[in-house]
Amino acid sequence: MTEQISNPILRVRQGSETFCIQENHATRTWASTLIADLSDAFELGWRQILVDDLAACPEDITTFYVLQGARPDQAALLDLMEGIVGSRPPDPAAIFPEWARGMSVSLPGPGHREFVLASSYSDMPHGVARSILSEELLQSILRASDVDATQIVSLLAEDLRNKDYSAWFENNPMGFCSVDIVLLELLLGPSTANLRKMDQMRAYLTTSFDALLEAAESRAKSLSLYRDPRCWVWESS
Repeated sequence: MTEQISNPILRVRQGSETFCIQENHATRTWASTLIADLSDAFELGWRQILVDDLAACPEDITTFYVLQGARPDQAALLDLMEGIVGSRPPDPAAIFPEWARGMSVSLPGPGHREFVLASSYSDMPHGVARSILSEELLQSILRASDVDATQIVSLLAEDLRNKDYSAWFENNPMGFCSVDIVLLELLLGPSTANLRKMDQMRAYLTTSFDALLEAAESRAKSLSLYRDPRCWVWESS
């Protein structure tokens, strides 16, 4: 047990995962487009199923349940979770806070399944909708948590000094930062496919950091549309 805690498996994606997506076609950045662009950039074999209702997602192959659009009310969201998982969470308000505009939640059961909610409304500014979608997908793919930060680093950092979205991007990223692409390369890229555990990744960062940055820069070329130029060290072209 001590070995599992001190040296956890960090790379849990195989590149063959299936995304079942209910998306909002009224927004300018579709979930399916961002997922496809990430899959292409990192040479993955991610599959997509588009549905009108997440309850129709095939349970046996779905890894990511992605809901983009209006946030369901709490009762509808819990009904959806019961349909997917077979039960409701013991503390729904903590796992699905009603104020949250986006969330990524690890689901119990087989594999490393995730539920992703990225709120998107017709009157929501495009940058806000894209930022929410990028953050929740990134965190669910990497199984990462929110990052409290007072400078723009990302994943996508949350500096809570700004309480509303009218000033949110003064201190928060509008898109991916360079560190996000580096982390994606480390945990998804073919150049690091043999790395799975914490000690392997620490050793690689010590011995091959320049190679990691070079590989990440190559991926970044096709993801520049999703960048925040304030925290992006590579050329946008």
